[in-house]
Amino acid sequence: MHSQQIVHRDIKPENVMLRDSLPDVLRSPLSDCHVKLIDFGLARQLVSTPTSCADLTDSEFHSSSPAHAVPLARAMQAGVKSQGRVLDTSGSYARMLDISPVGTRGYAPAEVYAPHQEQMQRGEAQGAPTCTRSHPGRTVKMPLEQVPLIDAYELGGLLRFMLTGVPPDESMESVLTALKDRPQIDIENTWCACFQSGTADQNTSADRLRLPIINELASLSFEARTLIMALTEPIAEVRLSVQAAQVHSWMHMATKSRSV
Repeated sequence: MHSQQIVHRDIKPENVMLRDSLPDVLRSPLSDCHVKLIDFGLARQLVSTPTSCADLTDSEFHSSSPAHAVPLARAMQAGVKSQGRVLDTSGSYARMLDISPVGTRGYAPAEVYAPHQEQMQRGEAQGAPTCTRSHPGRTVKMPLEQVPLIDAYELGGLLRFMLTGVPPDESMESVLTALKDRPQIDIENTWCACFQSGTADQNTSADRLRLPIINELASLSFEARTLIMALTEPIAEVRLSVQAAQVHSWMHMATKSRSV
């Protein structure tokens, strides 16, 4: 997706689907499925022209022709990268984009919402929804090559949720406190029943089902923790890119375990 100069900007569990059904929902390897990313309503295509120090609005960012897309390495003459980390974005040719603060709370990085955090907090106090789709008229200036790092941060939050069961908008401490009184249930049989029609377990609370399988972050492998931390780095300039995450040591470990 990023190789096509497209950023999604709303990566979360609800937007990740498995294309093929599994013969056994509990024992079949997920490698038998094809992962599909859906809901590209907030997606944007990165484009660039030779004009230096030019600003693009988010609407222009969305409507620009794909035919004019060029590789980020050429578009950003000042964006020197190493291991997927942006080392210098201060050059005179750095292009700034006006990006709308969109996404889902917890998954979207701070640089998207920081200028409007106070307004968001006031909205939450008035009962506004936690999923923010758009803020007309409000934009955040961001270097062109940092825009894909929005997806990287969201991917890190998704990975944390997949490996621990704790979504990024919940603190690990609060969940672990709830685990003290977690119910003892037959996980395998209960999960199987959830996929069968006409059973009482179909209406079992998702929160109740997830408590017995919560993993502490400290219980994960060192490689998994470092990958999550690198992807969810608050400072965009030093955040790991999606491309660099693909060659991370944890990814190699996961690939080997699937091939055994």
